[in-house]
Amino acid sequence: MTLIHPGRIDTPYNEHARSYISKQPAHRGMIYPPEAVAEAILYSAEHQKRNMYVGTLVSKLNSLLCWVLWRHDLWIS
Repeated sequence: MTLIHPGRIDTPYNEHARSYISKQPAHRGMIYPPEAVAEAILYSAEHQKRNMYVGTLVSKLNSLLCWVLWRHDLWIS
């Protein structure tokens, strides 16, 4: 089983989702094509991998989170 962590994907969900604000929400920063997620799904179906990250920002944030949790564990103990 693989957990796929996609970054910001260029899909039209902002156009179809209901919003109560006056402006339509928009993606900011790097936007990845939906094909990148599709390739990740196909790759994870062929290869056993626990986590699959689509996009560099998502993997960097995960690394930062692991470091913060490690530092927190050191501080508590």
